[in-house]
Amino acid sequence: MNPWRRYSWEIALAALLIFEILAFGVINPRLLDINVLLFSTSDFICIGIVALPLTMVIVSGGMDISFGSTIGLCAITLGVLFQLGMPLPLAIIITLLLGAICG
Repeated sequence: MNPWRRYSWEIALAALLIFEILAFGVINPRLLDINVLLFSTSDFICIGIVALPLTMVIVSGGMDISFGSTIGLCAITLGVLFQLGMPLPLAIIITLLLGAICG
């Protein structure tokens, strides 16, 4: 089988990604700055760390996709508690308990 045909979907996605980066780079030249590209990859690392446990659950057959919602709820709760003047250690403990209750 022709390797181009075998990997046509992956090649199309890579070409689309390159086209998208170049198109947005023309619109905003700062996008192609090396510092912006490096800092954006550090953002992807955080998303990957959150997504890795969820991937294991989905692959094993137990379809639980509430993980992201729980993280969002806990993040907002921590921010609101801190903005209301609650001491940060207490707000973190309450947020961890909320996450444990949500599962």
